[in-house]
Amino acid sequence: MSHIKFRPESYQLTEDKQKTVQNISFQKIDQLTSLIYINNPNTIFQFGNHVVEELLKNADMVLLSLSMKEFDEKTEMLSILLNNVSNISGTFFPFAKCLKDSISSCRKTEKCFQKYPDTDKILNQFFTQADSYVKESESSFELCERLFHDSVVLYHDLIAYILAGRQGCKELQEAIKETTDNELLDIYRKSIQFLQERIKQLSTAEQFTEKFIISLKRIILKHYEFRHKQKHLMKVSISVFRHMYAQTLFSIRQHVEKASEPDAYIAEGFAIHTEMLEAQWQTIVAELKELQWIKKGLRQEHEKNMADLKTLKNTFSANRT
Repeated sequence: MSHIKFRPESYQLTEDKQKTVQNISFQKIDQLTSLIYINNPNTIFQFGNHVVEELLKNADMVLLSLSMKEFDEKTEMLSILLNNVSNISGTFFPFAKCLKDSISSCRKTEKCFQKYPDTDKILNQFFTQADSYVKESESSFELCERLFHDSVVLYHDLIAYILAGRQGCKELQEAIKETTDNELLDIYRKSIQFLQERIKQLSTAEQFTEKFIISLKRIILKHYEFRHKQKHLMKVSISVFRHMYAQTLFSIRQHVEKASEPDAYIAEGFAIHTEMLEAQWQTIVAELKELQWIKKGLRQEHEKNMADLKTLKNTFSANRT
């Protein structure tokens, strides 16, 4: 995603607009102005129209990608994970207790693996679900950032067309001063009138785009806390548990099961490791519950923000016709 230049967390619209106006080259303005032909009014009526159409398409994509249906589908796995941890806890904690008791009393732990044979399987299924959830969530969030970036790029294009339109009016006004041909004067004046009207229309599109970008930024930033905690859960808490779990089982089999005589010191160390493993699983459960709580509040805000965004887009579309 390094090719995305405009990111919601650092974007400031007023500053960006000022820089865009300052940085648009005279060559760019001349290139756009040259698209206007006074003997073809359609070149004025349609001036910058493809940018407006792309903005509306982008707005539709945003509304589709961030719809409540998509929000619920993308976060459904969180509820599934939370339900699964409750089921897993019912197997994992007795398994962990069995290991801890066996190690503490210097007994063999093989009976624990025999008594709870599905522990590895259900944990691995949970890890797979968690990995899948992370990938899908990141993909969805990257799409939002891409749509935000595209909106800003189109906004810049719109500003360029407005500046070019104003330049076109200046050139026509200069042409009026230099001609005495009444027929040509009439064409110039009508062209200015048409172009000024078109600039007003593009300015309305500019205002819509500014509001749309600000609204989209607000929506995405509201998701940042959720995303941050989600990434911490998946990439830190669960990763730590996976490593601890694998290391604990490996060490048990290497040092406890193969020992010719019980070693109370080693057994005590492994009992502590098992307790840490239990505590880490409790952390995962707590973080999942916190995510579910954040999601509930986020959903309410998201629903309102998306309704406002849809109203904004529909109002602009209706006023164009």
